[in-house]
Amino acid sequence: MNNLIKIVGSFSDNLESPPQPCDCDVVEVRLDSLMDYDELIEFMKACELPILSTARDIAEGGIIDLSIRERETRLLGSLDYSSYVDIEMRNWNKMPDLINESQSRDISLVASYHDFDKTPSLCEIHELIDQYRNLGADILKFAFMTRSISDISICQEALFTNPGLQLSIMGMGAYAPASRLLLAQSGSVLNYGYLGNATTAPGQWPAALLKQAIEASETLS
Repeated sequence: MNNLIKIVGSFSDNLESPPQPCDCDVVEVRLDSLMDYDELIEFMKACELPILSTARDIAEGGIIDLSIRERETRLLGSLDYSSYVDIEMRNWNKMPDLINESQSRDISLVASYHDFDKTPSLCEIHELIDQYRNLGADILKFAFMTRSISDISICQEALFTNPGLQLSIMGMGAYAPASRLLLAQSGSVLNYGYLGNATTAPGQWPAALLKQAIEASETLS
């Protein structure tokens, strides 16, 4: 597996045991979950894998409805333990303190965009990439509802036609499992599965199973 390709294990409820390298490469901690915030911070302190901190806007799949300031405060409080921080593209300019502090600590910034209704056309995806590529993010992450093989092909072509960018692209819904394996093979740098017993997005693989499948697959180009 390409060293740039990472498997991200995400969870929204208490885990029975700490995640291990065989489960994933990075652990996404959802600071917008129903779990107690202080307990999440204690988990982050003890976790031996790199942490990706997320406090998702409810409009883009957040679990609880937090204001922009509440989410920024939670993320700022996680920086001592974070290797990555995820901020929605549309909220990027609303969290300058978080961005500046993350950059000063050399924490990788992920700018994310979610469409729970459809996969845009290839032209529309290119327009999104052009719109957001100069934000200052290290990784641009896109999650689209995939309803056909054609949708997956569009996402794959977006990866192939932007080789100089760190892109994470994945599908959601019934075609998501196929999309997540194929797009990881095609160069998607962050590929999400779930830890524990519940998915955090529609169509996720169990993280350990996704990791095994990607490691057993050839890279496409």
